[in-house]
Amino acid sequence: MPYFTNAMAQGIRSSGSESRPNSNKQIRTMPGNGINGHTTIFREIDPTLKQMYRYEVTQRKLLFMRSLIRAQVNQLVTGCSPYTVEQAKKVFAEYQINREKPLNDTNHGNLFEASNPNKKDINLMVNIHSRKEMDPQTSIYLKVLNHLGRKHPYIIYTTDIFCDNDNVYIFQEMINHGNMLQYLEKTPNTTEQQAQFWARQLYRALDFLGDQAIAHRFISPKHLLMKQLGHEVWIKLTGFKRSIIYWDVNYNDVIFCSCFPVEQQAIDGPNFQSPEVYGNPTTEEYDPIMADIWSYGATVYYMLGRQYPYNMMINNQDIESEIAHNIEQVSGLSQIGKNFLNSLLRANANDRVPFDFIARDPWIANLTTISPDKIMETPFKKLEKIKTGAKNTSMTSSQGGGGSSLAKKSDSPKRSMSKGGSVTVDKSVMPSSTVKSNKSGKSNMKKIIVQSKMKSKVKTKVKVKSKSMRI
Repeated sequence: MPYFTNAMAQGIRSSGSESRPNSNKQIRTMPGNGINGHTTIFREIDPTLKQMYRYEVTQRKLLFMRSLIRAQVNQLVTGCSPYTVEQAKKVFAEYQINREKPLNDTNHGNLFEASNPNKKDINLMVNIHSRKEMDPQTSIYLKVLNHLGRKHPYIIYTTDIFCDNDNVYIFQEMINHGNMLQYLEKTPNTTEQQAQFWARQLYRALDFLGDQAIAHRFISPKHLLMKQLGHEVWIKLTGFKRSIIYWDVNYNDVIFCSCFPVEQQAIDGPNFQSPEVYGNPTTEEYDPIMADIWSYGATVYYMLGRQYPYNMMINNQDIESEIAHNIEQVSGLSQIGKNFLNSLLRANANDRVPFDFIARDPWIANLTTISPDKIMETPFKKLEKIKTGAKNTSMTSSQGGGGSSLAKKSDSPKRSMSKGGSVTVDKSVMPSSTVKSNKSGKSNMKKIIVQSKMKSKVKTKVKVKSKSMRI
C-alpha cells in the first residue's frame, strides 16, 4: 500500500458528507516568493507529464487501501504511548546507561551508550529528553517511533520508550558510521551504482512510511545514518521529530501543512526542504507527500554532487533551470540518472514524479548488483542480496516497545486486492503492485478519471456504461 494521495481521495469520494470543507488557505505548489522572487503560488501539472503519470486501478482496490490506512491512523493515534518507569520497572531495569561518556558534542549530554542483556543482537544508545520538550502521552514523534519499532531494516530501530516524572528515555539502535554528511566527508566520490543502492534503500523506507500513514517531512543526508553490514554500508532513516500523520480519517483526505514563513528560508539555509514549503503560513499550505519527494531527490543529488541542488541565497526566479544545469554537471552520471533526478526536483510540485513511479524508473529498477571495484569501500559483497536469495532468508527481531518482528529484509509485503471497476488516476502515489489492469472484464463498477493531483484543482468524471456526468 502506498502514500494515499489527495487525487486518490477525490477519485473515490462518493458523497457530500465525505467532502472536505473549503479551506481558507491556498495550496502552494511553486517556490516561495521570498529569496527566489517567485510570486506564482499554484500551477497546474504539465499536460505531457499528466499523460506520462497516468494509469488505471480499481475503485474497489482504492476503497480497500483507504480502509487499511484508516486502521493505521487509528493504531497510531490511540496506541503507542510510552510506558512509565513505574509501570515497567523490570523492563526498564534491564537497560544499563553509561552516563560517563555522552555520545553527542553538546553540553546537554542527552545521548549515551546503553546495553541490555536481552538485546545482544543490537548496539544500543539512549536519547534522554526532558518532559518539558514533549508530552509522552500526546507526542506524535514518540508515537511514530514506538509504532515503527524494529519493523523495517532501513529505518532506525527503536526498542523501548519510557518516561518518568522528569524525563523521556528513547532506547534506539546505535549506528557506527555517523550520518551521511560525516560519512561522505571521509570517502572519495560516490559511484553512481552506490548512489543507486542507497537511493533504493531510502525509497523503500519511505514506501513503508507511506503504508503507516506517516510523512517524514525532514529527509536530508544528516538524517541518514550509515551502518556497516559486513562489507556493505546500508542507510538507516532517522530524524522523525517533524513527522506527521498525513491522513485525516474524518474527511478521508491528505492533511496539508501550513507553509513556513518565507523569511525562515534564509535562516534555515540548505535544509533539503522543498521550495514550496516556504510561503505565507496564514494563507498558504503545501502537500507534505510531494514535498518529501523533492527532499528525497535533493538527498540523492547530494550523494552524487556533494552540494545543494541550487543556490538558495541568490534571487533566481527559475530554480528549475539552475537545478537541471547542476544535475548536468555531475561527473560520471548516466543520462537515466540525470533524468531520474530531474523528475524528482521539478519546481512545481504538481510536475514531480509520483512516489510509486520512482520504483519503476530504470535508474532504480535495474539495479541488481555492484562490482567490488566500483564501490567506495572494497572489497564489497553483492549489494542487497538478490531477491531470489533474499526471499529465502528471514530476519527475526525480538519485539520491544511497540516494535514487531521483521519478516523480510526488503520492503513490506504488498497485499493482494480484489478487482472491480477501473479508476484512472493521474499523479497518484501507488505501488507498482497495485497498477494491474482489470482483466476479468466482469465488473460493472464506475470508472473514475482523476484529472489532477491537488484537491483544489481536481476534476472527476464518472462514467456508467455510455453515459457520463461531471462531479
